[in-house]
Amino acid sequence: MAAIVVLLLSATHHQQPAPAESGTAFYLRFRQVALTAKSMDEITAFWCTPLLEDFQKEPEPIRARALEMIKRTENSLTDVRVLTETATPAGATLTLDAVGPDRKPMTGRVDLVKEHGAWKLFEAEQWTPKA
Repeated sequence: MAAIVVLLLSATHHQQPAPAESGTAFYLRFRQVALTAKSMDEITAFWCTPLLEDFQKEPEPIRARALEMIKRTENSLTDVRVLTETATPAGATLTLDAVGPDRKPMTGRVDLVKEHGAWKLFEAEQWTPKA
């Protein structure tokens, strides 16, 4: 009888839900995927529905070059860090820090939204040279 109680308590203990992914963790996971993606499907899995719909409306020649352009852009930035994650009504805004292609400091921003409980990129990151 005691073994059954221990087994039930053990099973209940292991069924706790995993902590929800933060916007920061989502964005850093996107960066890792974007650096090595083999297809646009790997990238678009991180996009919100309107962004994906806009991409699908692009002419085929532009869509065909998109993976290469995204990888080139993401690979041109090194030491990317999320400085702050600020909650917004739709999701979160992340402020970013990186080293740009010319080895100069950059500051960036990216907006995230929640779709069906999951983080999605609302748009591409916006990067500017640090003043």
